[in-house]
Amino acid sequence: MKEKVINRIKNHKELFGLTLFFILYCLIITKFGKTLYGSVLDWNCQHYLIPDYFRKLFYKTHNLFPSFAFNLGGGQNIYNFSYYGYASPVILLSYLFPFISMKTYIQISSILLLYFSVILFYKWVEKKFSKKLSLCLTIIFILSAPLLFHSHRHIMFINYMPFLMMGLIGVDSYFTKGKKFPLMISVFLIATTSYFFSVGALITLVIYGIYIYLKLNKKITTKDFIKDGLKFIYPIMVGILSALIVLIPTLMSILNGRGKSPVTIDYLSLFIPKINLDFILYNTYSPGLISILFFSLIYVIVRLKREKRFLGIVLSVTVLFPVFMFILNGGMYINSKVLIPMLPLYILSIGLMIDSITKLKRNDILLIVGFFILSMIVCFTNEINYLFIADFIITTIVLLVFNKKKNENLLIVLVVIISLASFISASTIDELVERNYSYDKKSTTEFIEYIENTDKSFYRVSNRNGGLGTANDVINADYYKASIYSSVSNIDYKNFYYNLIGNEIQNRSMGQLSDPKNLLYNIYMGNKYLIGEYKEEYGYDILNSIHDNYLYINDKVLPIGYSSDRLMSKKDYDILTYPYNAEALLNYIIVDSDISYDNYKTDIEKTAVDYSVINNKGIKIEEKDDYTEINTEGGELLLKVNSDLTGKILFIKFDLLDSNSCSVGDNTITINGVINKLTCRSWKYYNNNKTFHYTISDKNIDELKIEFSKGNYKIKNIETYTIDYSKLVSNYNNNISKFNIDTSLIDKELIEGTINVLDDGYFNISIPYDKGFSIYVDDEKIDYEQTDLSFIGFKINKGNHKISIKYNPSIIEISKRLSSSGLIIILITYYIEWKPKRRK
Repeated sequence: MKEKVINRIKNHKELFGLTLFFILYCLIITKFGKTLYGSVLDWNCQHYLIPDYFRKLFYKTHNLFPSFAFNLGGGQNIYNFSYYGYASPVILLSYLFPFISMKTYIQISSILLLYFSVILFYKWVEKKFSKKLSLCLTIIFILSAPLLFHSHRHIMFINYMPFLMMGLIGVDSYFTKGKKFPLMISVFLIATTSYFFSVGALITLVIYGIYIYLKLNKKITTKDFIKDGLKFIYPIMVGILSALIVLIPTLMSILNGRGKSPVTIDYLSLFIPKINLDFILYNTYSPGLISILFFSLIYVIVRLKREKRFLGIVLSVTVLFPVFMFILNGGMYINSKVLIPMLPLYILSIGLMIDSITKLKRNDILLIVGFFILSMIVCFTNEINYLFIADFIITTIVLLVFNKKKNENLLIVLVVIISLASFISASTIDELVERNYSYDKKSTTEFIEYIENTDKSFYRVSNRNGGLGTANDVINADYYKASIYSSVSNIDYKNFYYNLIGNEIQNRSMGQLSDPKNLLYNIYMGNKYLIGEYKEEYGYDILNSIHDNYLYINDKVLPIGYSSDRLMSKKDYDILTYPYNAEALLNYIIVDSDISYDNYKTDIEKTAVDYSVINNKGIKIEEKDDYTEINTEGGELLLKVNSDLTGKILFIKFDLLDSNSCSVGDNTITINGVINKLTCRSWKYYNNNKTFHYTISDKNIDELKIEFSKGNYKIKNIETYTIDYSKLVSNYNNNISKFNIDTSLIDKELIEGTINVLDDGYFNISIPYDKGFSIYVDDEKIDYEQTDLSFIGFKINKGNHKISIKYNPSIIEISKRLSSSGLIIILITYYIEWKPKRRK
């Protein structure tokens, strides 16, 4: 028995070594358990919180594929969250383990997915090269900049990788054994795990398929290529067909929910070839390899057979011409993360080069010189990168030495050492979540339980604890929020959040819709309860407290749904500017018609607030001809307010004429705890927040504490306004009829309730507008429209009515049927291909 174990270890020592490496890496990266295996960036805000919401929703509704997420963002098409594993088999598997927290499950699954990716990669290359070279290539794979890094940062960048490796092995099986099932199931798993990276992964499979086809067929006619190509595409198309349950609705949600990119693109430059180091080497948002890749691509194109030449040319073109990255990024921006699925093919080209020159026992001096010249050109056309300079010089020397010494180990040691240096350089930039880090979630949970036991109506909750960390934190499936942090969300709701209601913009990305401190927003969205630190704020009274965490209540917020005869046309609304437009959203229902409400009035007053400077900490102020310039390394102004603002809400507005360079950082100005941020000018998710809005609703505004982050500020058009809080409340509560929702029916994705309409007018509900709703009034289906430029509404007559609202777009049902047919084909194929083996 002992000898068997020893022999097994000897025969599989490479796999045991890789396993040991993984154990050591996980221990070291987490500081032997002091941190979680997850980054403070996004992982803690999205990557486990959104899957956790999926699971909680399933436990409540018992619906494996719900279509609507009522708990986040005021109510969203759930396919807006596909990026985070909505239909992923990895996430669906977690539903079987309710006793394991999603935070723990995501850590374990991320490590296992990465581990299986590496093992499958080794199995893939082991059949092509010697064991020594296969292990070398596998080490390059492990140490590539994105692989381990994104297993704890952006897990969807690499969580499809084991299924991609299955697909590459499946391509080999298709051409050598005629098996279709492995390729079908791999494509299905890739597409359901990561719809975004599935495009690059499928292109990788096709490129590799052509490579193998060229290798196996010496003479190829156009007719044969098309005929055999269609046969090869068939299992891939079946895999895609079976995944349409997520692909089609997700595509529709992207088209409807992702706005125009803030990045300006020079379209002509997309077709101009350039070697950008960040697109291919060292960068964690790229394949992240080392300079010998350049030599490998040159070598396989110039010296090897046609299939290898084909591989080298395709891999070179994809990184040379930015247009390919632009297309794969959906036309939003140029980002080389879309090339990560091609990582195995880039490493394959390195393997082909090393295998060739070690078998030939010689190298090509001209190619080495060409590699050196190319590397020098790259140095002069990119920002200085000392790692690359050292890398290509050492690589050139080693290639020259190899030409004389003919020692294979020389090359292998070179690529391993430089890969390790690149890996260490890339891996040190991520910060992991401390194990004991958490906002006070225990007290928040207790607050929610307290509310649920005392309030049976429908309400939303604003949680100001934890920043972005709570934007997607759904305590349970009966907990409803207006916040959301997702790469895709309802575009009309984004417009309301960013442009209409006057929110402060505190985050760097337009996808980050965290809970603002804007009283008007909280009133409009029906945030009846508020959780946060102690603050005396108009509208919200303390209901409960645990330690330093407080629960507030505001009984005067607008109901989620209501009717009113106070209407304003979109044409009239568009004339209004801040803060009048925000006030109008509370007092009127905005409709897209020629209707005009003659009694429009405002209680907002433009006010020149008198103040005096109490303290200036590190702020240099200089008045220019038409703007005020402020320079600071990070400072604070404390102003004493001399004007009487008792009982008033204060609105502040001003423009920033320019933003900092990213070497300095974002422009951030905080007034009495209300944060506004303009991202640095070259940030790819530039938030374009050039006009700062502040709604200060403190009960005692006797001081203004203004804090500046480091940078230069050019401020213009400073305006201040006030409104009596009592007038604000009396106006928006005037002549509205509340929609009483039956909360027990929400489990069935049905919003149903009754309303007693006082006068003919419009019904408005603060659920973001979408085309997939079916609405019934007194059991009669009606047409609905967009009200308040962002939400759902329709005409309604005076009297008692029953209203039912259900979200179930026809495209989702069609997608489910198509997926079912694809899965049936996969099962039939499996049975046909497995049956002969079973008989044998």
